[in-house]
Amino acid sequence: MSYMISAIIGAAVFGGAIRTMLSFTYLKVRKEAESMGKSTHPLMKTLMKRFHTSYELKLRIQNVDIYVEKYLRSYKKAGISLGAWETWSEVFFAVSVLGCIAVNAYLIWTNASVQWQNGAEWSKMTVFCSTLIPCVVLYLQDMILNIPEHRKQVKVEIVDYLENVCQPRLENDMFHKKEMEEYQKEYFDQERKQLDQLLQPEQIRFTKEEQQVIEEVLREYMV
Repeated sequence: MSYMISAIIGAAVFGGAIRTMLSFTYLKVRKEAESMGKSTHPLMKTLMKRFHTSYELKLRIQNVDIYVEKYLRSYKKAGISLGAWETWSEVFFAVSVLGCIAVNAYLIWTNASVQWQNGAEWSKMTVFCSTLIPCVVLYLQDMILNIPEHRKQVKVEIVDYLENVCQPRLENDMFHKKEMEEYQKEYFDQERKQLDQLLQPEQIRFTKEEQQVIEEVLREYMV
């Protein structure tokens, strides 16, 4: 029974460590996603490269949300994907809760105590507290860190950039290049005409002070 108690506490410690790591990872990725166009983060670079490659091959990405979710969950930390880390954190939490229930139910049913190898003896109340507290800590940590919300915020930042900035530009470059060139030509031609009109002599008006300064400069150079 002492081994089961150790396993419960160990599972809670591992679960808490994994959730803390996930929280810091998502915070870091979110910070990078806020300036995705300039980011050098491996995940941002991979997403951008695959996104550009798809459009270079004339393949539109129909569902950017699923595209981002796929790469976000498969991004690896310490050789394991974030999706797998989240699963393991839930497994450790489940082991802690179920172990706590099983151990305490057994002690209540048998009215026994736990004997440790060093001779120490734990009563039912001591075992109950030592197995319940890790579960409560994990639950509170889950509420405070809120890993799914962090992942959602990261996803929103990435999807927003890809859909509203990157995708329109790539579609114009790859699928509407001729139309964009014609539009840009018309736009710049119109801007040039307006600039030429503004620079015509009859459109230029000087104040008396400006005219005086110009006359002084001309006299100086004329002499």
